[in-house]
Amino acid sequence: MLLRPGTATPAAPALPATGDHVPTANARQALFGVAKEQVEEVPARVVGAIPKWLSGSLVVNGGGDYSQMTHLFDGYAQLVKARFKDGQAWGAQRYIDTEAYRAFKREGKVVYREFATPPATSSSLEALLSGLRDVVAVVTGATNTTDNASVSLHSVGPKGGRGRRQLLAVSETPKASYLIDPDTLATIGRGGAPAVDLQPAGRSHPKPPGPPRSRNLPLLPQASFPDKDPETLKRTEVAFVADRRPLTPAWLHDFPSTDDYAVIIEHPLYINLGSLLFGNPRPYVFMDWQPEDGTRITVVRLDGSEPQRVFDAPPFFVFHYGQCYEATAADGSRQLVVDMAAYDDPTILNDLGLQPLKEPQRQVSQSYYKRLTIPLSGPATSLPAPTPLAADPSANDFCEFPAINPAFRGRPYRYAYTLSAVRPTNMGNALSRIDVATGETLTWHQPGAAIGEPLFVAAPEAAAEDDGVVLAPGAAPNGGGFVVVLDAKTMAELGRVELPFEAPYRFHGIWLDGRE
Repeated sequence: MLLRPGTATPAAPALPATGDHVPTANARQALFGVAKEQVEEVPARVVGAIPKWLSGSLVVNGGGDYSQMTHLFDGYAQLVKARFKDGQAWGAQRYIDTEAYRAFKREGKVVYREFATPPATSSSLEALLSGLRDVVAVVTGATNTTDNASVSLHSVGPKGGRGRRQLLAVSETPKASYLIDPDTLATIGRGGAPAVDLQPAGRSHPKPPGPPRSRNLPLLPQASFPDKDPETLKRTEVAFVADRRPLTPAWLHDFPSTDDYAVIIEHPLYINLGSLLFGNPRPYVFMDWQPEDGTRITVVRLDGSEPQRVFDAPPFFVFHYGQCYEATAADGSRQLVVDMAAYDDPTILNDLGLQPLKEPQRQVSQSYYKRLTIPLSGPATSLPAPTPLAADPSANDFCEFPAINPAFRGRPYRYAYTLSAVRPTNMGNALSRIDVATGETLTWHQPGAAIGEPLFVAAPEAAAEDDGVVLAPGAAPNGGGFVVVLDAKTMAELGRVELPFEAPYRFHGIWLDGRE
């Protein structure tokens, strides 16, 4: 269903006057319960008309079993796949065979600490020892942590360089890396680190701004860069960025980059090692927010030919960056343009607890698609806060999972596709297209449904940046899983795939083109 640009005013087809925007109880149960496996591909019902040129598979990662968890980030990894061919579709979903999931099934309890769910312990001593292992893992990058690779997926070459490509499922910890068969979703075995490591941070977001490079974030304060052959996953260190507070490292989930630069944006959200050790909750799970520190921004030239440039900025918080590219300023100087889904503070971390997500009367935190420009020459001075890109930010006051046409990654672009919100709602329930040149916004929304990360797929021989479709997984008001297919120019729904099973909440996915 389509809304007029930048507003919540119904357009054809009209929204029901009494429609409830909040995802229904059935939708939330499907998203945050215990998802079943569907190992074999089964036909899925197609509603509407899916373009026949859309040939390939959308594979998305996220939690599947939340039965003993307390936070959205904690569910055991499960992959969901929708395959498209000739206007038809098929679906499957399968758990990743991780050590953490096997231990949970064997013991009947959480054995390894997840993001916000500690292991189930039978004594104070056992709890203390578990906390000590978590602290050691954060400080040293040790691998005795969870291997729950539930966040994202990346296409990698096979070991040895022969054969077909595989998927690499990764998450925040050094151990959370698994190779996946893209056809069957079967777990092949442990993977490696896919690219550049910038720490302290999560390993969830390798960045491919252009061949042959990618970037990635694991747990210590350093940055590395892959060897010449990106298929080898071999890394070499190119820079070291020290923490502002070595004993309380900042927590980062993602970072922006171009072919030549990486930007480490350290918002003042710090891991509290005492909270990990003793299990004492902090205002933001196991972390503290210190806005008086502001945000530290470090620009690293990846070939080492320039000194690091360090800037200060007002405090803000970011999960995900949509775009980063070099541009020419009005005075002719060079600058980096960084676009992001930005919050004033990290309250969103608490919004994503499973209990708040089950309380429909709550409101999800505000966030906006914003732009930060960073000079590449002259003195490294303080930067202003990022500025909103939508013409009417009040009509687009929730933004997450920003996506673009991947052909425009690392260079000037016009359109961003984001998860958004039609309020009142306690979670993202809409998809928006933001024209970063004009600020115009188009929004798709289905009352009572929940929707996930948008992903752009270009049409064959596309002539314009927005020639293509936007895909996104979701949960229907009745709890059924679906994948919506939108016209990327208008955000009108072309069709959808109704999966023959309930699909859990999804984080990040990948499009595997069947035409290659």
